[in-house]
Amino acid sequence: MDENKMIPAQAKNTEVEIDLLDLLNALKQHWLPIILVTIAGGLLALLFTRFLITPEYQSTSSIYVVSASAGSALNLSDLNFGTNLTNDYKVLVNSRTMMENVLANTGDNISVGRLKSMLSVGNVSGTRILSFTITSTDPARSQRLANAFAEEAIDFLPEVMGVRDSIPTVVDSAVLPTTPSNMNYLRNIAIGLLLGLVVIVAIYVIQYLLNDSFDSSDDVEKYLGIVPIAMVPENGQKHKGGGYYYYYSNNTKKGRYKKQEGKRGSTK
Repeated sequence: MDENKMIPAQAKNTEVEIDLLDLLNALKQHWLPIILVTIAGGLLALLFTRFLITPEYQSTSSIYVVSASAGSALNLSDLNFGTNLTNDYKVLVNSRTMMENVLANTGDNISVGRLKSMLSVGNVSGTRILSFTITSTDPARSQRLANAFAEEAIDFLPEVMGVRDSIPTVVDSAVLPTTPSNMNYLRNIAIGLLLGLVVIVAIYVIQYLLNDSFDSSDDVEKYLGIVPIAMVPENGQKHKGGGYYYYYSNNTKKGRYKKQEGKRGSTK
């Protein structure tokens, strides 16, 4: 005897199928909470950005690293040498001596470690331009330190490397920043809206997946393969208690009622 024939059809089909259309309809029933929670997420992101994030300001200066043979125009070897100098300069800028010289010139009372964390040295690939970006909560300090790095690099770096003929020149001086670099309201609000939407939708999706009750005769036929022949309708008011629904018939008198076990719209 074939053992597979003895296994009920319900036991064979253990996969859980999700009806996307049914899921969308379930979410549509909760459209108001979804909209409200999404808006609340955007408002929380706005308040967080406005009151809890410390504004930081960035200011950038840049120098041009190039080598020219004495009394001659630039040639290919000079350009290649300048490119190599750029890579060395990026390392030397972060040296303790360079940091101490910058602090001595500006008079800022901060540690070398703090200054190093504020500095970002950049170099566009294929160029001999170094940029010094300072990030600080004080816009004036950002401008002051960025300019100090560019000015100090012109003297300090060629001297340390012993290439006095290759003196960098300042390309751009730092300007006073007027807007914080870390407070992008539109981006943060968009993130807040998205997070709020994801959270509330996830909650309703989990509720949908965990709901194993039948809401209609169609559900019984769909999931159990049984076609109901009748369904007990609601009649008048209802009262829930002790695990039962008590349906009060409109025709009852003096408190007499008919007790019907099961959920609203229970099938029989």
